[in-house]
Amino acid sequence: AHTNAAPAACPTEMLLACICCVVVSLGMASWQRVATEVEREVVPPLRTQGRFIVDATGRRVKWACTNWYGAHMEQNVPNGLQVQPASKMAAIIRGLGFNCVRLPYSVQGFKQNAPVKAEFVAAMPGLKSLKYMEVFDKVIEALTRADLMVVVNAHVSDSMWCCSENDGNGMWFNDKYSEQDWLDAVRGMAARYRSNPLVVGHDLRNEVRPDLRNMYFPEWSPLGRIGEAWNRVGQGIRESLGLSVPEIFSWRQAVEKGGAAVLAADPDALVVVEPYGSAFMCKSEMEAYPVRGIEGHLVWSFHDYRSFSVFTAIAADLCGRETFSMLDLVWSFLQDYVGRMDPYPRNYKEYAEQRTASWGHIALDNLGPVWLGEFGTNMSSAHDVQDVEEFWRWVVAYLDETDIDFAYWTVNGDSFPQGMEGATRQHEQAETYGLLNADYFTVRSPVHLAALQALQRPSLGPLGAQDLRRKINSTGFLPYYYTVDWHRPRERTGTWLGSVIFVLLSFLCLGSFFCCCRCLFPMQKSDAATWLLLRPQKRGLMDKSRYEAEQTSYGAA
Repeated sequence: AHTNAAPAACPTEMLLACICCVVVSLGMASWQRVATEVEREVVPPLRTQGRFIVDATGRRVKWACTNWYGAHMEQNVPNGLQVQPASKMAAIIRGLGFNCVRLPYSVQGFKQNAPVKAEFVAAMPGLKSLKYMEVFDKVIEALTRADLMVVVNAHVSDSMWCCSENDGNGMWFNDKYSEQDWLDAVRGMAARYRSNPLVVGHDLRNEVRPDLRNMYFPEWSPLGRIGEAWNRVGQGIRESLGLSVPEIFSWRQAVEKGGAAVLAADPDALVVVEPYGSAFMCKSEMEAYPVRGIEGHLVWSFHDYRSFSVFTAIAADLCGRETFSMLDLVWSFLQDYVGRMDPYPRNYKEYAEQRTASWGHIALDNLGPVWLGEFGTNMSSAHDVQDVEEFWRWVVAYLDETDIDFAYWTVNGDSFPQGMEGATRQHEQAETYGLLNADYFTVRSPVHLAALQALQRPSLGPLGAQDLRRKINSTGFLPYYYTVDWHRPRERTGTWLGSVIFVLLSFLCLGSFFCCCRCLFPMQKSDAATWLLLRPQKRGLMDKSRYEAEQTSYGAA
């Protein structure tokens, strides 16, 4: 007679199975947690560490950004919302491989907070009755939900296209909006988005430069008694005679005020500073007149277009001095202009020397993070690598060589949407520098985009507890691969080890499962042999019986 009693080893097998299941569950949970932490891009808050931006884990965060403009202009919203909703735009930017967006706004827009015209947000029906800041909120919410960092930029005072020396927006104030209005705007933006940890930075002002319309001139060094006395005389002449007399103002002192205002509202924010037309900052100036009060939060930002070679060409001369004034800058500019009509660098070596003397030295000497907040080129004519502009190749090569953070200008598909009033450019004019076409979906130049994507991952800097020292990914020092939903390289961190452990634990769990089945449903060897031999016949009888039963029930119905 057969016995149904469980084997003596059954309790041991069941105990082993339970232990294995617990171990496998914990192992899979731990592996899942580690994988999630490895893939996470940013763990706020951010801080500066030497030349790098790092997150709360100590890992370098490289700002690989694009600009998305429009909110600083007359339409009061970022371009493209008449074609694509903000959530779709965020997904597109993320899909192109960028991890952050520089989002310009105007002091006028912040202060007036005027209603937005419905045609400019046609792709987002729910925004048609909202005001300036409410639409700005929705855009930032969409960007950060897509895990994009945002750096908001006080681009201009008056809502308009930037930039020229006579547009009245060269300084951080003008005849309509005072320095206090500017401080209220940067403080208000910091307070408004303090609860959103992915609003990581505040760019205090775009391309500070002489305002020839109002005859205001920026200076980095303190004014001193002579400068203050000159300004008092100039103000008296303005008020009494109505004449515009040049006045000089310290941009560095304004930076300290603006930085203090931002950090008072959001202590975890980074403060982005653009000096001297965003073209250069000498080491001697930094050491003689440092920015105080925002240590650990200061990010230097510069812009680079072909026309900026006018300023970078004279940086080597100015930066060789202990200090210099605005008059020295003007005189050097005139000397260079007369001595060499074309300041454009003749080759990459000369380009690299100019940019290093102008702003690259800050990163290379480990004095602070450098963010190339604007650069770009005409993408409409490049269909092949041979068509790419020479200057563009130099910029990309320098960014690759120095591993400096960047923000490409721009993702926009058009310059001005149809229906704008007071626009200084033609309506619906294509944005030839834009990554996207006017449909805000297709890419304008895959050749240029590929060059930007190659720069998106850091090659230097702290990577948590380790230091990543990779010159270029083609060396094979670190294995790279491309994911489906994020078109850029990522490091394989412990993937093979995790896979081996997972496979071994899976086999262990499967074996434990069969042990449990044997204990719960004991079977003698003869029973097992009978089941294996008769299983096909029993399966056929069972299927036939089920079919006949179903037919009978249908017939009865």
